[in-house]
Amino acid sequence: AVSTLPPCHYTFVVNVQDGRLNLHLTQRSGDIALGVPFNIAAYALLANALAQRTGFEVGEFGHTVVDAHV
Repeated sequence: AVSTLPPCHYTFVVNVQDGRLNLHLTQRSGDIALGVPFNIAAYALLANALAQRTGFEVGEFGHTVVDAHV
């Protein structure tokens, strides 16, 4: 299937500070009531999986939504 819109979530950055793995997600837009909660859960799970796989503690999760739809 061909999508007419690019994905709302488009980049994330992972860094490690003091033995803790941090992840920051950026979205070009987001439906606050429906899409954003799903994205938060999915990327928090990703951060958890990455931390577990690499042996680091889970750190902070940051999230920026450039164009929030309320």
